[in-house]
Amino acid sequence: MANCPAHDDREPSLSISEGNDGRVLLKCLAGCDTNNVLRALGMTLRDLFPAIRRRQNSSEPVAAYDYTDETGQLLYQVCRFEPKIFRQRQPDGNDGWIHNTKNVRRVLYNLPAVIKSQTVGIVEGEKDANALIEIDIVATTNCGGAGKWRDEYSETLRGKDVVIFGDDDEPGQKHLKQVVESLTGKARSIKIVTLRGFHDISDFIAARPAATAKQAVDKLIEETLQINNLVNSLGTEAIPSRLNSNLPKIQLPGDGRLLSAFAADCAKVLKNCGIYERGGVAFIVNQQGNGLDVITAVMLRTLAEQHLICFRVRGSGDNVVTLPRTMSTEDAQGVLSAQQFLSRLPKVARIATARLPVMRENGVIELLASGYDRASLTLTVP
Repeated sequence: MANCPAHDDREPSLSISEGNDGRVLLKCLAGCDTNNVLRALGMTLRDLFPAIRRRQNSSEPVAAYDYTDETGQLLYQVCRFEPKIFRQRQPDGNDGWIHNTKNVRRVLYNLPAVIKSQTVGIVEGEKDANALIEIDIVATTNCGGAGKWRDEYSETLRGKDVVIFGDDDEPGQKHLKQVVESLTGKARSIKIVTLRGFHDISDFIAARPAATAKQAVDKLIEETLQINNLVNSLGTEAIPSRLNSNLPKIQLPGDGRLLSAFAADCAKVLKNCGIYERGGVAFIVNQQGNGLDVITAVMLRTLAEQHLICFRVRGSGDNVVTLPRTMSTEDAQGVLSAQQFLSRLPKVARIATARLPVMRENGVIELLASGYDRASLTLTVP
């Protein structure tokens, strides 16, 4: 109870409490109107509601992210409002704002640092980019969120080593695919970091002590297989002559060609390229040779581009044209799920981190060498 400011209150008569929805409840037991009480306090009814609700209706953003040109000159901002709503605005030249980005050059977030760095992380959203920037990892994103990547952004990253941290949801994975396809032939290298058990890189970083967060992210990047693609490895001018190489040639599915047949043909070639199967999953020894990576669709596509030629046939009769094509991620995912592919890979019954003794059929006991032993179905990874 408190003294009511709306009347000469000699004994406290103003009841103050909190409602279930967080609003402040005022009631003068002497009968004063609530508006009169608020007026005497210099307040309005709006002030009785929680701050979060006031922010939702506020014209002021809770966060503003600057997009600048190469010199650091502000071009536009992406503003976040509560609830999670994003709007864009540009300076009007008079210390005010124009609430659109019409006729403004679109650029990557954190552009000056991106230009200077050889390695750049790509995330979905400014919050995630800042999470990496705060631990001294150069990162960027595009305004507008998932599905808004532009090819001119990839030109900014031409010749750079790119590490992509995709969100673990359907829009995030579609965005990741769009970014990879746009960067193909432009970035010097591409890595796609898998954040197992985390929605995004911000969650991954937040789950670790501040002192070790950068080390954990660096380890993720180091252990991620680099994606090489047809254009990156050969250059666009070399693609037409690729069909003349001695690499095995496999027709892509579609136009009457079954995915199962394509998967079987892929297995015939790739089973000798260090791919193994265990428990219905295909995996490969990592680049460091000290661990295993489950093969993703993108990784399979990379391996295919290194060891075989995929092609499509167009036309009919005398007008048939054979065109070299990169396997799509959808086709690659289909191959990884196909029994026709998995059943043809070398089977692994056990994985060893040290050379184990094994008895051969002739009774001789010997230590297994590093790598795959077909007789015992053992893969030794030191």
